[in-house]
Amino acid sequence: ARFDAEWESHPAERREVVVFNRRCHENRYSRAFGDQSYAYAGQVAQASPIEAATPCGELLAACNKALNADLNSCLQNWYEPDHWLGDHRDDERALVPSAPVASVSWGAARRFTLKPRKKVPASLEADAADAVALELYLGDGDLLVMGGSCQQTHVHGVPKRRKKDEGEPGRRISWTFRQMAPGESVRKRKR
Repeated sequence: ARFDAEWESHPAERREVVVFNRRCHENRYSRAFGDQSYAYAGQVAQASPIEAATPCGELLAACNKALNADLNSCLQNWYEPDHWLGDHRDDERALVPSAPVASVSWGAARRFTLKPRKKVPASLEADAADAVALELYLGDGDLLVMGGSCQQTHVHGVPKRRKKDEGEPGRRISWTFRQMAPGESVRKRKR
C-alpha cells in the first residue's frame, strides 16, 4: 500500500535535461528534496522540503544513522519497466566530494551496473588500478552505498531491462541521498 501511494505521487511529466548537448526528457520521473535545489544534466531540479513523516524523511534518517553521515538532499526516481538511466557519475559541484551516496530501492528488482572510468584523476590512479565492473540486482528494500572515491573512479547506471533479467518487470522507486555543501550555489553546468 505504501508503494502504491508513493507511486501515485510521481510528477505528471518527465524532466527535460541536456545530454551530450541535446535536449531530451529523462527516461524516468524524478523530483528533488532538501534545503537546496539540485543541478544536473543542464537543468535545476527545484527542491521541496524533506518532511520527517514521509518515506523520503524516514529513509533519510535511517541512512544517516546507519552510515553516520550528514546526507541532506534526495533525488527520488520513479521507473516504469521500460525506463532506464545511462552510465554517469554524481560529480556535481554542490555535492560534498567525500560524502557517500546512498540509494534505497522499492518495488521491482532492477539491474545496477558500476564500471571503472576510462580516465581517472592522476591522484586516484592507484585506487582505480584494480577496479572491475560490477553488476547486481537491486531489489525491494535494498540499500546501495557508494563511498570514498567511487564517484571519481567509476560510473554507474540502471540499464535497459533485458528479457533474461531476474524478476518480473515492474515499477521501481528509488531515493538517492547525497550531501550538499552548505551555502553552495546551485549552478547549471554545460554537458
